[in-house]
Amino acid sequence: MDLFKLFKPRILVVEVEKPRKLETPTSEERLAVLSLQQHPGFSALLRRLRIQRALLEAQVLHERQATLTDSEFLKAGVFWARWLEDSLQAEIKFEERAKVGPPVEVEARAFDEIRALTETIGE
Repeated sequence: MDLFKLFKPRILVVEVEKPRKLETPTSEERLAVLSLQQHPGFSALLRRLRIQRALLEAQVLHERQATLTDSEFLKAGVFWARWLEDSLQAEIKFEERAKVGPPVEVEARAFDEIRALTETIGE
């Protein structure tokens, strides 16, 4: 089935004012993006993206395409899926970890109580 016969692609021209600057994210936006790392839905979407990229790569490597255009579309899909995955992975990495100081008195007492309740074998 040739998708181009079913759906004719439309070209949309979008004019953008120049110069266009990339806005730096605010601290709230950075924290919101960093919180995506623990979100199960975001992890599921990244997994689906990896699977889709693997399927496209398998088609490029192991299946014969009808036309050169089909091959180029598949290669472009692999490229952009990899770019998107790498960009998202780079954004959700923690850049700096919070420095952990010595425990305060209440925490130290709680740790001592827990240590007293545990039994260590082999000492």
